[in-house]
Amino acid sequence: TLLAMITTSGGASWESDISIENLTPTGLPAPSLIRMKLFTLDNRFLIRCIGHLHTKDQKRVHRVMRNEVLG
Repeated sequence: TLLAMITTSGGASWESDISIENLTPTGLPAPSLIRMKLFTLDNRFLIRCIGHLHTKDQKRVHRVMRNEVLG
């Protein structure tokens, strides 16, 4: 599974940071952003899913990932 960092940090931003616009389906308690600090994790270590990204936010993540990888 490919995962990304999610933070509420208001500190220095990264160029590829993505603000989560629709927070409701995520299950997150505060405004957050996705930081393109990607890593993998074996599915056996995932305990449960607390939520998911809204379709519009998913599309924004895919767009940034394509731009970061393909330049």
